[in-house]
Amino acid sequence: MLDNISLKIRSGSMWVFIKYAVVGIGLIRTVIVANALSIENMGLFAFYLLVLEYSVVLIPIGSINAINKQISNLKGTVANLSYDDDRVKKIYLTGYLIITFSLVFVAILIFIFDSYIYNLFPNIIRETKYIFISLIILSLYRSLANIHNRLWEKYNRLFLSELSYGILYLLGILIFLKDNDGYIPILYILLASTAVSIVLSRFIISIKNLKLINIDSFKSSMDIGFFLMCYITMETLFWGIDRFFIATVLDPDQLAIFHICHTFGRGILMFYAALTFLFYPLLLSQYSKESINSEKLLDSIKKMSRFSETILIYVILISIILIPFFIKIFLPEYPDVTTLQYVILIGLLLKGLAFFPSSYFIAVSWHRVLTVISFSFIGLIGAVYIIFGKIFNLNAFGYSSIATLSFLIFLYTLTYILMKKINIKNPV
Repeated sequence: MLDNISLKIRSGSMWVFIKYAVVGIGLIRTVIVANALSIENMGLFAFYLLVLEYSVVLIPIGSINAINKQISNLKGTVANLSYDDDRVKKIYLTGYLIITFSLVFVAILIFIFDSYIYNLFPNIIRETKYIFISLIILSLYRSLANIHNRLWEKYNRLFLSELSYGILYLLGILIFLKDNDGYIPILYILLASTAVSIVLSRFIISIKNLKLINIDSFKSSMDIGFFLMCYITMETLFWGIDRFFIATVLDPDQLAIFHICHTFGRGILMFYAALTFLFYPLLLSQYSKESINSEKLLDSIKKMSRFSETILIYVILISIILIPFFIKIFLPEYPDVTTLQYVILIGLLLKGLAFFPSSYFIAVSWHRVLTVISFSFIGLIGAVYIIFGKIFNLNAFGYSSIATLSFLIFLYTLTYILMKKINIKNPV
C-alpha cells in the first residue's frame, strides 16, 4: 500500500507538471483562437465543444466509468490482479460491446433519422456531422486509453499521450488557423491531435474471447454504467449548468465570455484535477474494502479535504489577481470579467472539495443516491434560473452566481448524507 501511494505521489508530481505544460499550451491556444475568431464564432465554437462533451458522456452509457469502477473494486479485493485475468477481460469486452451498440445507434440517428426524417441536432452539428461522429469515436477511444493506462499504472504512455495532444493541437492552430476562417479548421486539427494521442497511448482494443461475455456481466455493466452515466451527466450539467443555460438562452457572446473565464479557471486548478485523476482508482479500491471502519474513513476524508482546501484557496487567491489581468492584456476586445472570474473560481473550488465524498459514494455502490441528489439539485437550479432569468434578465455573471451558491449547498448536503449513512451502516 505504501509503495503504491509513493508511486502515485511520484507519478502525480510528474503528471501535474505535464498537465500544467498542457494547460500553458492550452491557454496560449485559447488566446490565439479567441483573437482569430469573432466573439460570435467563439461562442459557436464553445457551444460545439459543449455538445461534444455531453455526447462523449452520454453515448457510452457509462461503460467506460463502469470499467474503471469494476476493476478498481476488483483490485481492492484481489491481490496482484492482472490485465490478463479473465474477470478483467470480461469487464473490458462488455464495455466495448455496449459502446459499439451505442455508436451504431447514434450513427443511425445522425445519418438517417436526422438527415431524412426529422432534424434533431443543431445546424452547426448537422453541417459537420462526419467530423462530429469522428470526434466522438476518437474521443471515446482516447478516454478508454487514459482509463486503461491509469488503472494499470502505465504512466509514461499516459504522459506522452497527453503532452503530444496539447502540443499538436497548438501547432495545428498556429500553422493552419487564419483570421476569419471560422471554427471548422479547428475541428480538423482537434481530430488529428486526438488520433495521434491515441496512437502514442499504445492502447489497442482487443475483441478476443467474446465468449467470456454473458448476460449477467452485461446486466451488471449496464446497471453500474447507467447510473454512473446519470451521475456524471448530472455532474457535468450541475457544475456547468450556468454554461448550459448561457448556451441555450443567451447570445453567443455571453457564452464566449463565460467559456474564456471557465477555461482559464480550470487551467489554473489543473494540478488538483491531475492529482485526483491518478488517485481516483486507488480511492475506489480502498473505500470498497469491507475492513475500513467509519472513524477511519471520516478521518481520512476530513484530512484530505482540509489539505485540499488549503492548497485550493492559495491557488485561487493567486488566480483572482492574475487571470483578469491576463485577459485584459491579451484579449482587449473582451469586457472586464473580474467579478465573473471570481464566481467561477469559487464554483470550481467547491467542485474540487466534492471529489472525496462523491468518490466514496461510487466506491460502495451508492451511485444511485448520488444520481438522485444531483437530479434534485439540477431541477432546483433550473427552476431558479428560469424564474430569476425572466425577472432580472440575467447574464453570465447572474447564472454563475446562482450556480455557485447551489454548489455550496450541494457539497454540504452530500457530506451530511455521507456521514449519516456511514453511522447507520457502521455504528460507532
